[in-house]
Formats: sequence, structure tokens, C-alpha cells
Amino acid sequence: SAGAPLWGGDVQPVLDAIDTAAAQGLDARPYALGELQALRDQAGRSVEAAAALDLLASKVLVRIAYEIRYGRVPARAFDGAHLSKHPLDSGSPAEDLGRAVSSGHVAELLQRLEPASPFYHRLKDVLREQQRALAKGGWPTLGAGPSVRPGARDPRVPALRERLLASGELARVAPDAAPDELDPATVAALRVFQESHGLEADGVLGASTLAALNVSAAARLDQVRATLERCRWFLRDLPRRFVVVNVPAYRALFVEDGFVKWRSRVIVGQPWTRTPMFRADMTHVILNPTWTVPRSILRNEFFPAMRKDPGFLEKKHITKVRNEYVQRPGPDNALGRIKLVFPNPYSVYLHDTPTRSLFDRSRRTFSHGCVRLQDPVGLAALALDDPSWTVQSLEAAIATGATRQVNLAHRLAVFVMYWSVTATAEGKVEFLPDVYGRDAALLAEMDGAAP
Repeated sequence: SAGAPLWGGDVQPVLDAIDTAAAQGLDARPYALGELQALRDQAGRSVEAAAALDLLASKVLVRIAYEIRYGRVPARAFDGAHLSKHPLDSGSPAEDLGRAVSSGHVAELLQRLEPASPFYHRLKDVLREQQRALAKGGWPTLGAGPSVRPGARDPRVPALRERLLASGELARVAPDAAPDELDPATVAALRVFQESHGLEADGVLGASTLAALNVSAAARLDQVRATLERCRWFLRDLPRRFVVVNVPAYRALFVEDGFVKWRSRVIVGQPWTRTPMFRADMTHVILNPTWTVPRSILRNEFFPAMRKDPGFLEKKHITKVRNEYVQRPGPDNALGRIKLVFPNPYSVYLHDTPTRSLFDRSRRTFSHGCVRLQDPVGLAALALDDPSWTVQSLEAAIATGATRQVNLAHRLAVFVMYWSVTATAEGKVEFLPDVYGRDAALLAEMDGAAP
């Protein structure tokens, strides 16, 4: 009835909800756990304490439900995130919460509010693993020193083995291994570590590998927390077919009905010309595109080059058209042979590139913000979803040299994401470098949120 306490002194579902939120990387400090427990202890002896408990428990549950559904920190400009405009959930959230409380189904309601994506739930498993590693004391750090190649000896090798044993890349130390030798078993484990941390898997204990090994278990846990938060922003109402570009992984995927049908290496923006985060819909493909040089590139790169070399524009096959500089189609066009367009506020698109050798680099931050694809024609064929536009027919049309726009029969969602942790259905986990420093900024916002 009106004015009756909602919880009746039993706030255990709220305490359980705090654990549920913590299992999704949400720091429990803003949830007033200590105050809830203190009021619960006093509620049986004081009407005022019982009323305060009822009010606080309701406030905490509303906050938890909201943060699981939408994230603790809104997707905002500091992280370069732009969401398509989707309507908010239908129905009455307050009524849903009230019914869940009165029926004893709070846990079920919170579960329904989580992103349904399998990726999100795999990340929750990774979070649990990192929490266990941290509870065990994490892992040792290695001292500075010169690079150590396979077969070489170094006094840090025992600590390296201990480090790899702690995180699971090394199952056991070979019984015949010399204590300070970088032996084959340790090299193999080190290569597994390098491959899962966005490094060149050469088995050498070099500066980049040493730095990655010395990232603490607490910092790795925070990476997972930041990635889970971004999932809460974006992974809603996923369509059957979509493209996802993950910037820290330098990788793009085409997903259909939950299965990865295509993958490609990508090149993304430099740290000072960052590729933003957003969701947009692909509408068309352009074969043999022209390239209109952006004003920032003109100002910072082309005009200085033109002053040094009057023939610069001619060499680049660029002509001035009114107030714009346009590069004609051809093998040296900056966009390559094909461009995939998904209108967005950042003028970012997917495209080919004539500079193919850069795809062999382990760190691929070379663009001005757009995303270069190693296999753009393969993605175009999938995106068009038209039997008349196969990889072969697209290649034939490109070979004519004619510029042509081909519209998609159905729009295709494109997610440009920033996930510094990935987890596959096969159990492979990657911890990737925070190439733009975005995780640190997001975590500061998450953990500095007002109580």
C-alpha cells in the first residue's frame, strides 16, 4: 500500500545486486555498502533507521540497474564516442523495478539489463580470472636489462618463468632447462604471451615485451573493466549482420548470425589523429574513388611539400578543382581502389591503400583517422550481399579504372570500437596496448563518479 516500506528490512537482494555489479567491473564504492549494512543492523530497533534503509536500498538498486543498462559514464566526447540515436527502452523502468522487488526477481531483472552479446559474457569470465590472479598476489616484475634472445642466458630468466607461470602461458618449467637460459619451452610461452598482447611474437625478451610483462594484474583487471563499460554503451540490439573495427587490435571483422565470416588487418589513426568510436550504417561502395584532400592535411603536409617541390601535386596526380585539391583514381590514390562509405560526423570511412607493407607492422597507427583495410574487396562483396557483386566481379569492375558507386541493398551497421581486451569463443584472450590512452581517461571517470 502507499507509504508501506518496499523492502521490509530485507535488503539482501540489493546486497546481491552490488555483487552482480562488481562482477561486471563496476566499482562498488558508490553503492553505499557500509551504510546499507549499518542501517540494516539498526532497522529492527528504530523506525527512522528502517525508513532510511528502505530509501537507500531503493536508490542503490535504481543506480545499479541504470549502470548495468547504460554504463556508469555516459558515452561522451572525451572518449570520442558517438552512438546512433536509438529510442530509450519502452515501458516504465520504475514499475519494472517495483515489480521485480515485490516478486523477488531482482536478480533476473538485472540479468535482462545486461548486454546479451556473448562477447560481454566472455569478458565477465576474463574479469573473474583477473580478480583471482590479483587475489593470489598478481605476478612478479622483471628488472631492466638488455634484450634476451632465445638460447641466451640472463639472470632475469627465473623471474620471467615465474611471471609466465602465474599468468598461465607456461605450464611447467622444463626439468633439463638451465636456470638462467631462455630455453625452448620458455620461448614458446613467451611467444604465446606476445601474440596475446599485440606484440611481435619473436620470442625475444625486448623492451616492449618487458613493459607488457610488467603491467600489473590490477592494471589488466582495469583494462577489462573499461572494455565492459564500452560494451554497455554499444552492444545493444545487434543486427544479424554487422562490421566491427577494433582499434587497439588493428582488426576488422564481419559478423553474421553470431559467426565471424571475414576478418582483416587494419591501419588506424595516429595518436594525434585518432580514429573515433562510433556506430553508423554503411550505405554504398565506391570503386576507383577520387580523394579530396582534407584541409588539415593540406595545411600540415601538402602546402609545406609544395613549397619545397613545385612539382609535388603533379607527381601525386592531384589537381585543384575550385577551392579543393582532388587526387584522381589510380594505383597511387590515397584511398586505393575502393572506398566503403558509412556517413558519420567524423568523415571516417573504410578504404583500400596503396601502402600495403604497413600491414606487416605489429603496431599500425599510421592513418589520419580513417580505417585502411588489408582486404577491402572481400568486405565489399559481403556488404553488398548481391550475387552479381562477387570478389571477382568487383575486381573486374575496378580493373576498368572507371569510378562507380554501388549502393547496398540493405544498410549495414558498422561499429568502430576501442576494446583493449578481447575474448573469443575459443577461449583466446588478448590484452592490447592502450594506444590512445583512452582506458586511463575512462577509468578515471568511472572511479571518480559521484557517490
